[in-house]
Amino acid sequence: DALTGTVNSTWNPNANNRVTSIATNGTTVYAAGLFTLIGGDSRSRIAALEPATGLATGLATTWNPAANSTVYSVALDGATVYAAGASTTIGGPARSGIAALDITTGSASAWNPNANNVVYNISALGPNKGLPTMCRPDQAYATLFGSAADGVAAQMKKCGQRGQRVLSAAA
Repeated sequence: DALTGTVNSTWNPNANNRVTSIATNGTTVYAAGLFTLIGGDSRSRIAALEPATGLATGLATTWNPAANSTVYSVALDGATVYAAGASTTIGGPARSGIAALDITTGSASAWNPNANNVVYNISALGPNKGLPTMCRPDQAYATLFGSAADGVAAQMKKCGQRGQRVLSAAA
């Protein structure tokens, strides 16, 4: 329980491998990780779960972006679920390292920064601001949004963790 800190012993998505990140909008819990089974259904490394039970029921039954490799982090912004990781396809089309997924369908949007290496962490800038920030270990990739990661397309700032920087799409 978010208010009391009491553990809900009935909430158990029973993932068959590690969960690396969760985010919720109050009606759905989005999980990322190394799992291929979670909430009682097959899900490739990213899933939507019911907040009361941890099961993939209701909207969660049909929401299945099916990442082809590990998803390390998820973040929510309005009607978008941002996913970061090692996948090269997620939500249908090719998306290298990072994708913006429709919160209802799980389909990838046209947004495609096309990172040339793994993205380990992502967080939304705030409600409905549209573009996320991405934390990555220094020198993890050289290009983002088709340009040098240290160039005009990516604004670099120090991230909260040692040895990481925040990238945003803002010029």
